[in-house]
Amino acid sequence: HLQFYNQMIVESKPLPLFSLVYHIEYSLIQSCTALVLLLFLRKEWKAQPHSMLMVALAVCGVVLFAALHILSARTGILAFWLGLAAAVIFNRERQIKRWKLITAAILVVALAFAVPSIRNRISNSYQDFKAVVNRTDLNHKSLGQRWVAWGTGMQVIQKAPLMGHGLGNVHRAMKSAYAAESGGLDADNQINPHNQYIEVGVQSGILGIALLLVFYVLGIWKGINDKNSYQISILVALAAAMLFESILERQSGVLVVLVFVGFWCNWGTKDAE
Repeated sequence: HLQFYNQMIVESKPLPLFSLVYHIEYSLIQSCTALVLLLFLRKEWKAQPHSMLMVALAVCGVVLFAALHILSARTGILAFWLGLAAAVIFNRERQIKRWKLITAAILVVALAFAVPSIRNRISNSYQDFKAVVNRTDLNHKSLGQRWVAWGTGMQVIQKAPLMGHGLGNVHRAMKSAYAAESGGLDADNQINPHNQYIEVGVQSGILGIALLLVFYVLGIWKGINDKNSYQISILVALAAAMLFESILERQSGVLVVLVFVGFWCNWGTKDAE
């Protein structure tokens, strides 16, 4: 069914993974694991470059990197690159030579145009963005449906700004707002916020949004002060992913946060070492 799979990738739809893990959470697991592997290898490779463990991890990292970009959702790809960029920008251990950054940028661009699935994703994202800007039909447009959902979610927050509508009332509140003004979406395409910050706002109001932002700001600030590249990159990756998906609304998403924040954010500390 190669043609079917290719079309699913072009449309940024989930491949039929035979598991109960939602495809965007799956891509986030891939991206965070790839980040951890890359940062770990960068730190440990010189100490034991020829060990079987390092070689095995390097092979796994290459395979995972390729799978993330060829098969996975755009949210995971975005999370990976923003997390990696944050680790590079806030790296205080040593200056990264400019030519290395330029070379890496050229390789990324070449990869984007050389791999058909990545090229299709870029084209798909452009078409989505163009539809939003031109206000054309947003049905079956991933970004377009999210754009309408974000606006609807903000309207819902305004109706109960302080404490929100409650954890179990997001779908009901969104449906009511869609009924008042659908934004041009068919009923089947009227989705929940698909943005963790707006979703928390609908659930728990601006106080909930503030707590979530404090979690990220303090965590990233601490990572910068501790020179902990794991903490910086993972938190930035998760924060970016939550712009396009309600990561904490499924158990798999909660597990991603618990595992990577709870364990790997402590890996770079002196106590963990």
